Amino acid sequence: MRQCTRCGSPCEDNDSTCSHCGSSLEMDPIAAAPPLDPPPPPEQSQPYYPAQMPQEAYPAQEAYPAQEAYPALEAYPAQETYPPQQAHGFAPYYPPSAAPQQYAPVQAQAPVPPPPQHVPPTYASPQHASPQPASPPYAPPPNAPPQYGVPFQYDSYPQPDMQYTQQPAQGPQGNKFVQNYLGFLMMGMIMLSLVPLILMANFSNGAYLSAMNLRNILNQYWPYGIFAIGTVVATRIKGPDLSLGPLTALSTLILVTLSNNGSFFAGIVLAFLVCCFVGLFNGTFISLLNIPSVILTLLTAALLFSFSSMITDYSMIPLEQKIEPTQTLFIILFVVSLVIAVVALIVTSRFSAKNKGKKKGFLPRLLDIVGYGLVAVIAGLAGIAMLSRYGASMVTMGAGNEVFLIFVFAAVQSSKLLKNGLSALGYGLLASLMLSVQRNALNFLGVQRGWQSLFETLMTLMLLCAACAAQGGWRSVLGPNLSECEEKS
Repeated sequence: MRQCTRCGSPCEDNDSTCSHCGSSLEMDPIAAAPPLDPPPPPEQSQPYYPAQMPQEAYPAQEAYPAQEAYPALEAYPAQETYPPQQAHGFAPYYPPSAAPQQYAPVQAQAPVPPPPQHVPPTYASPQHASPQPASPPYAPPPNAPPQYGVPFQYDSYPQPDMQYTQQPAQGPQGNKFVQNYLGFLMMGMIMLSLVPLILMANFSNGAYLSAMNLRNILNQYWPYGIFAIGTVVATRIKGPDLSLGPLTALSTLILVTLSNNGSFFAGIVLAFLVCCFVGLFNGTFISLLNIPSVILTLLTAALLFSFSSMITDYSMIPLEQKIEPTQTLFIILFVVSLVIAVVALIVTSRFSAKNKGKKKGFLPRLLDIVGYGLVAVIAGLAGIAMLSRYGASMVTMGAGNEVFLIFVFAAVQSSKLLKNGLSALGYGLLASLMLSVQRNALNFLGVQRGWQSLFETLMTLMLLCAACAAQGGWRSVLGPNLSECEEKS
C-alpha cells in the first residue's frame, strides 16, 4: 500500500493515480547502487586526492601557484594590445599575468577580478622577460587608434638585449690638417720666401751676412721680441693688446722727462706705474664688461697716442743721461720679460684648466685683470730697450706696430697644437724674429717703407685666414668674449 502525498488516502501499489483525489502518484526512487570506483578528477580544478590514498603521496598544494595570483585571461587585453617588437630586435613581452600558457589552468568558476586601472605598458628587464616565440614583423598603421586613451610609443622603450651607454655629444669634426698644420704650412712658406730675399740682399752689397749687420739685426730684434712676449700672454688671456706701441712711447716720454730733471729712478718707477695702470684699465673693461680686447685696446692706443702728441707736440725729446745699448742690457730686459710671461701663463692656464666648463667667478676675472697689467709692464720694458737704442723719446716710437702685433697673434692662433702657453710663446718669438729679418733685408735692398708695409699686411692676412680656419671662425680667433657673445645669442 502507498499513501497519496496530496490527500493522504491509501492507494494500491499498482495505482498510478489516487482513487480519491485523482492526482498522480510518484514512484519511489530506485536505490542507487553503491559506487564501485571513485569519480574521475574534474578538469581544470584543484589537485584531486582519492579517498583510498594518503594526501602525502601527492605534491604539496604550494607547489602550484595560487589561484588569485593568476587571474583569468579575460581580465586582460588581448594579445594584439601588446604589439610584437620584432622590428626592434627582440620578441614581444607580456606581463607575467597575461601569459596563460606558462601556468596551470584555473577553475572556470573562479571569480573574475575587476579590470585593473590604466597603467601604460612597461617592459621589464631581460632577466624577467617572459620567453615568447618569435613573431612576424609588425608595423602599426599610421593612424592607429590610441590604447587606453594614450598613444602607444613604439620607440620609447629600451631594447632589453642591448646595453645602453651614455655617449658624449660630439660636434662636427673639422679637418685635422686645417686645424693643426695649415698655419705651420703658411709660416713655412713665409720663411722659405726669406731665403731668396737674403741671397739678393747679400749679393747686392756683400755685407748683409757680415758680423756688423747680424749684430744690427739682433739689436733691432730685442724690442720686437719683448713685444711678441706681451702679445702671446695677452692672446692666452682674453685677446691681443694693440695698445702696446703707444704705451711704450708714453712710458719713454715719462722716463725722459723725469730723467732730464735729475730723477732717473723716479722716472723708471713712474713709467712702470703708468703702464701698470693702463694695463689694469684694459683688463677691467675686457674681463668685467666682456668688451672684445681688439676693440678696447685699439681705442686705448688712440687715447695714448693723442695724449703723448699733446704733451710733446710731435717733437723728439733726447735723453741727456744716455743708456748704453749693450747686449747685456737687452738680454736682461728680455729675460725679465720672459719670467713675467711664464709666471702669468702658468697661473692663468692652471686656473683655467681647474675651472674649465664652470662659470667664471671673481678670482679668474681678477687674474685676467692682473694679466693685462703684467702685459703693460712688459711694454714698459720694451720702452727701455727702445730708449737705449735710439737715445731719445718720440711719439712715433712703437707706433705703427699694430700689424706686427697682429702678425704674432695670428701666428699663435693658426694652429690648435699651440694650446700650451710655453709652446705658443716660443712660436711667437720665432715669428717676430722672422719678421725682423725680413724688415732688415728689405731696408738693406732699399725698398720703400710703403712696400714693406704691404708685404707685412699680406703675410698677416694669410696667417689670419689660417687662424680663422683652424679655430672655426673669426669670433673664436679674436678672443673668448666674442665666442661667449655668440653662444648667448
